[in-house]
Amino acid sequence: MKNIGVIANTGKPRAPEVLSRVSARCRELGLRIVTCDDSSKLLPDAERLPVAEFLQCIDVLMACG
Repeated sequence: MKNIGVIANTGKPRAPEVLSRVSARCRELGLRIVTCDDSSKLLPDAERLPVAEFLQCIDVLMACG
C-alpha cells in the first residue's frame, strides 16, 4: 500500500469538500492517507503522525490550499 501525505489549509471554504473527494479517491485506489496537521479533522480516514515520522513514511505529498 502506498502512503499519501496530505496537508491542507483547512480554513479555506472549500476545504471540507475537496478533502472529502481526496479521501474517497484514495479509498478507491487503496492508498493510505497520512497527515501531520489539522487536516486530519477533515480526513477521518487519515492517520495523524508527528512531523518527523510523517516525512519518513509518505511516498508522495499532496498540499492543498
